[in-house]
Amino acid sequence: WRDSLVEQGVSRSTANRCLASVSKVFNHAVDERVINTAPRIKFYPTEPGRVRYFSDLEIEQMIEFFNERGDTWMNDMIVLAPKTGMRKGEIIALGEGRASISECGEWIYLPADVTKTSEERYVPISNPVARDCAVRIVRDLASQYTKKKFEHRWNLLKREYARNDDTYVFHVTRHNAASRMANELQVPTVIVAEFLGHSSLKTTQRYVHAKPQTLRD
Repeated sequence: WRDSLVEQGVSRSTANRCLASVSKVFNHAVDERVINTAPRIKFYPTEPGRVRYFSDLEIEQMIEFFNERGDTWMNDMIVLAPKTGMRKGEIIALGEGRASISECGEWIYLPADVTKTSEERYVPISNPVARDCAVRIVRDLASQYTKKKFEHRWNLLKREYARNDDTYVFHVTRHNAASRMANELQVPTVIVAEFLGHSSLKTTQRYVHAKPQTLRD
C-alpha cells in the first residue's frame, strides 16, 4: 500500500504520514486489548527538512504574477502565510469559517480541529497588510478556492519562475515566517515554536535558516 501511494504520485513524506496514522490505529488497538501486539510498519527513509525560504524578489514575483492574472485570492494567501506562519490548511479554514478573526482584529483564532498538532492557537496579525488579507480571505476565499484551482495556479507560477525547483512549494512560506522572526526580529526559538504551532523545538530548528549576518553577530 505504501509503495502504491508513491506510484500514484504521493510524496514519500506524505506516505509516511499515512503510515503513521495506521500505526496509531494499531497501537490504540493494543491499548484497548483488541490485539496483543502491533505490527512493525516500515517507513520510507526521511530526508532533512526543506532548506529554503523565499527571497523578497520571489515573493514580489508571485504577487505580480497573480495580480496580472486577477487571482487576488492567491495573493492574499501568499501575503498572509509568511507574515503569520499559518499553514495552507489553516488559511483555508479561515476562509471556510472554521477559524476566525478576533473582534479587536489583532488575532486569528485557530481551533484544535484545524491545527496539525490538534492544539488551539492564537496567531497575531498586527501587520495591517496581513490583517487586510485575512479579512478578504474570510469574505471571499470560500467562493474562489478549490484544491484543483490552487494547484493549477501554483503550477503556472512554478512553470514561470521555478520550473525544476522541487522546493518551490507554498509550505516554504512558513520557513519565511520562522527565519524572519529569528534573524531580523531576534525572537527566541521557543517563542517561534509557539507562534508556528510546533510541538517540538527540533521541528522549529528545521524551519529557521540563519542568515550570514546573524551568524557573524
